[in-house]
Amino acid sequence: MIKPKHLKIWLLLVLLEGSLSGIYLVAMQFDSNRGHTLNYPAIRLALAGLGGLLLVVCLGLLWNFQRRPNSALNLCTRLDEKLTGTTRRLFVLQFFLGVALVFITELYLMSYISIPQPLRPVLVWGWFICMHTWLMLRLLYRNLYHQRPGLFARLRSKWQGSLPVQRQVMQIMFVIGLIYFAAFIPINSNSQPTNFKPYFGHDDEIVIYPSVINILTPGATFTESVNNLLVDNNWWYGYPYLSISAATLILPRILYGPAFGEHVQLNLLLLRQFINILPMLLALALLVYLVTRFKSLPTSVGMYLFLLSLPGVFIFDMRFWHPDSLVLLLVLLTFFFLQRDALRFKKYFYLAAVTCALAAVIKLWGLFFFLAIAGYLLAGMLRKVIPLKKAVLAGVGFIAVMGLTIIISSPCLLYPATVKSLVNTWGHQLTTNATGYNEPDPEGVYQTGLPNWLRYFNKYFMHPWFFFFAFTALVLGSLWGSQVYLNRLLLAWCLVTVVYLVEFVAVKSYQYMLPVMLPLYAGGFLLPALAEPGTGLRGPAWLTRPLTRRLLWGLLLLMVIGQFAVNINTILKFLS
Repeated sequence: MIKPKHLKIWLLLVLLEGSLSGIYLVAMQFDSNRGHTLNYPAIRLALAGLGGLLLVVCLGLLWNFQRRPNSALNLCTRLDEKLTGTTRRLFVLQFFLGVALVFITELYLMSYISIPQPLRPVLVWGWFICMHTWLMLRLLYRNLYHQRPGLFARLRSKWQGSLPVQRQVMQIMFVIGLIYFAAFIPINSNSQPTNFKPYFGHDDEIVIYPSVINILTPGATFTESVNNLLVDNNWWYGYPYLSISAATLILPRILYGPAFGEHVQLNLLLLRQFINILPMLLALALLVYLVTRFKSLPTSVGMYLFLLSLPGVFIFDMRFWHPDSLVLLLVLLTFFFLQRDALRFKKYFYLAAVTCALAAVIKLWGLFFFLAIAGYLLAGMLRKVIPLKKAVLAGVGFIAVMGLTIIISSPCLLYPATVKSLVNTWGHQLTTNATGYNEPDPEGVYQTGLPNWLRYFNKYFMHPWFFFFAFTALVLGSLWGSQVYLNRLLLAWCLVTVVYLVEFVAVKSYQYMLPVMLPLYAGGFLLPALAEPGTGLRGPAWLTRPLTRRLLWGLLLLMVIGQFAVNINTILKFLS
C-alpha cells in the first residue's frame, strides 16, 4: 500500500534526478556537426526553464504534503484504490512503464543520430522517473505480485486445463515439428549448386547479410556503434526483421568475436532454421489451432502434415532466409487475437493491432487488414456491442497502437534519411513487383490477371480447383455454420490480398503467396462447420442434418487427398 512517506520519497527522487539532469543539460557540449537546422542553445534554454518550472511544482507538492498530511493521505488512498481495485490497474501501469523505459532508451540512443541533442538530459530524467516508479510499485505491492501466478504457473494451468485430446495433439505436432526442423539442418548448412557465393542460396541473402553482421559490430565511437545498431539505409525490410535476425547470431558473435561474420555457413544455417523454419512451424500450428482447436486428433495432425507438404512451404524452407514466414505468423496471430477478443474491443483487440503493425513494418502485409478491421468494427455496431462513437474511438485506438508499435519497434524511423531510404527502396520494389524485372518475358510470366496467377498458385500451393473450392467454402462459411466469425475475417483478408496479387503484382515469387494461400486453406478446412449450428444467417434445414455433415467431410477429404497427391508429385519433381 502507498503511504504518504512513499509519496514524499517519490517526489524527492524526482527532484534529485531533475536537478542532476538540469546540470547535465547546462554543462553538455553540442556536436559541432549537428544543430544547423535547429537552434540548440535556444532549445536548451527553453528546456531548462520548463524543467525548472516542473521542479518548482514538485517542491510545492512536497511542501503541501508536509503541511497538510491529510491531503497526502487522501491521494494515497485514491491511488491505492485505482491500482488494487477490481480492474488491477497496477499490472497495466507496470507494463506501460516497462514499454516507456524501452522507448525512452531508444529515444536516448537516437539523440546521438537524429533527435535534438538538448533533449538527451530530459530523456535521462524521464527514464529515471519511470524506473524508480516501477521499482517502488514493485516493492510496495510485492504481496500482490506473490499472489499472482507466474508465467510458468499460468502455462501449467493452461496445459492442465486443456482436454486430453488437445494435449495429445500438441505433443504429436511438437514431435513432427522437431523432426521437420532437424531434417532441414543438413540441407540448410550446405551450399546450393548455383552461381551465388559459397553457402548463399539466393541473391537476397547476399544483399541483406552484411546488414545483419553490421548491427552486431561495434564502431570506433559510441555514436558510430549506435548508428550500426539502429540505422541501416541499405536494409530492404523493416527494422524488427533486422533485429530479430541479428539476435539469432548473438551466440556466434560471443564465440567468434568481431570475426563472426566470416562464419557464413554457420550464420546462414541459424538464420534459415530460426528465421524461416521455426516461425513457419509455429504459424502452421497456429493455423491448425484456429481451424480445429486441437479437438480432433486425426483432423489436426492430418492438416498439419498436409500444410507441411505444400511445395511452396517446402521450397521456402530450403536454403532460403526471408521474412515471409515471420509475416505469416504475425498475420495469423492477428486473426488469433481478433478471434479471442470476440467483439469485446479490449486487450486482445489491441494486441491484434500490435501484430498487425509488425506485419506492416516488416513487409507491408499488415496494411491489408483494413477491410477485416473495418468489418470487425461494423460487426460490433450491428450487434449493438458498441455504439458508433465507441467504434470510432476503437478504430482510432487501433491505428494509434499500430503507430506506436511501428515507432517503438523501428526507432530508426525517427531518422529522416532512413525514412527516405525505406520509401525509395519499397517504392522501387513495389514498382518492380507491379511491372516485372527488366528482361524478356516470352512465357508471359509478368502478365497479371487470375488465369496467369492460377498457374503459379498451382505450382507452389494449390490446384485451381482447390482455389475455387476454398474460396467457395469461405463465402458459404461466412453466411452459415459455427465458424461464421472466423470465416468472415479470413474472407476479408483473402479478398484484399488475392485482388492485390492478381491485379497489381507481376512478379510470381512463391514467398509472396504465403500470407495469402495459407489463410485461404483454412477456409477449405472449415467447410464441415457449415453443418454445425452457429450465429450466422439461418440456413436451409437440410444443412444441419447428419447426412450433410458426412457429405461435407467426404468432399473435404476428397479434395485434400487430391491436393496432397499434387503436392507430393510437385516436390518429387523439384527434388529430381
